[in-house]
Amino acid sequence: MKSGDHKNEKEKTLKLNFDDETNWNYLFMNQDTVATSMAKRLGMQKSQLFGQDSSNIAVKMAQSETIIINSTKEWMSDNGMNVD
Repeated sequence: MKSGDHKNEKEKTLKLNFDDETNWNYLFMNQDTVATSMAKRLGMQKSQLFGQDSSNIAVKMAQSETIIINSTKEWMSDNGMNVD
C-alpha cells in the first residue's frame, strides 16, 4: 500500500461518517490550542500560564478548556447557531 493510500482511505471513511455524531465532537480543542487561546486572553506566554507548579497543570487545562468552549458556544449562539 502506498503511503498516500492510507491517508486517502481514512479521509474517505471520515467523510462517509460525517453525520454520525458519535464520531465527532464539534467543539473539540486540542490542549495546545486551549493553552494558546487562554494565554492570549490573559496577555501572557503559554509558559507563564501554568507557572512553576506542575502539579496543577491538568486541572488548569481542564478549567481553561471549559472557559474556551463555553465562550465558543456563547459566540455561536449569539450568531444564530444551534449549539444543542
